[in-house]
Amino acid sequence: MKKLVILGIFAIIGWTSFYDLSKGTLNFLGPVNHQEQDAVSQSDIPYKTVDVQPGDTVLSLYEKLNPSADATIQKVMDDFQNLNHGVDPNHIQIGEKYRVPLYSAKK
Repeated sequence: MKKLVILGIFAIIGWTSFYDLSKGTLNFLGPVNHQEQDAVSQSDIPYKTVDVQPGDTVLSLYEKLNPSADATIQKVMDDFQNLNHGVDPNHIQIGEKYRVPLYSAKK
């Protein structure tokens, strides 16, 4: 019985540690203070806030908002992630609001 209780305690500690690390609830993995977080949100990248609909991807939203712009896929993804405080561009959620970068038209 004693071994079972100890095993249960280790399982709970392991699960909570994994959950905290994977969901980002521990602050040492993200911005240290609010000034760093504000610096990211006040970047020089122009953007438009959009609601994600079924079937939308970061690239499809970029193409709708920037029909004649010419930015690389990597630049769009990096700028999207910076504007949205590290949100993974490959895992956007339907119904959520995200900032999509705007670029000037190619010349």
